[in-house]
Amino acid sequence: MILGSRSCLSVGTGRLLQGLLPHLRELAIGRVDTSGPVVLIEARSEVAEFGCTACGGMSDRVHSRYVRRLADAAIAGREVQVLLTVRRFRCLEPTCLQATFVEQVPGVAGRYQRRTRPLRGVLEKTAVMLGGRPGARLVERLAMSASRSSIEVPPREWTPS
Repeated sequence: MILGSRSCLSVGTGRLLQGLLPHLRELAIGRVDTSGPVVLIEARSEVAEFGCTACGGMSDRVHSRYVRRLADAAIAGREVQVLLTVRRFRCLEPTCLQATFVEQVPGVAGRYQRRTRPLRGVLEKTAVMLGGRPGARLVERLAMSASRSSIEVPPREWTPS
């Protein structure tokens, strides 16, 4: 195989990224765009059905899809964004008060969060060691984006890992 051919890069890219980013191993890696200053990784879940967050009933009826843009830890000095396509399911239980719910991919990011767990861990450790402005300067040089106010994590939110 020729190393520069598209088929060679697309076949091994998913496995390579899953090795570099083990928190994405439960996801199907689609396209990886390295042409710009930010590495864009398109990913989606391959789980056929998901449990309702209110009643726990399983559902395979997809209501809609949308893309979550998650900041991730840097790769080779480049900022990484994960474009995670998540599905909104219909709850099949007639007594459930929640009509639709969104799948949550464990190990990637929590609900409503815009950073992956590995990036959040780096930012929390930076906050403990350096604090606001110095921490923000360090993570900027490490090709991860965070403001000084997001580096200042209150002690009640920080949990040692």
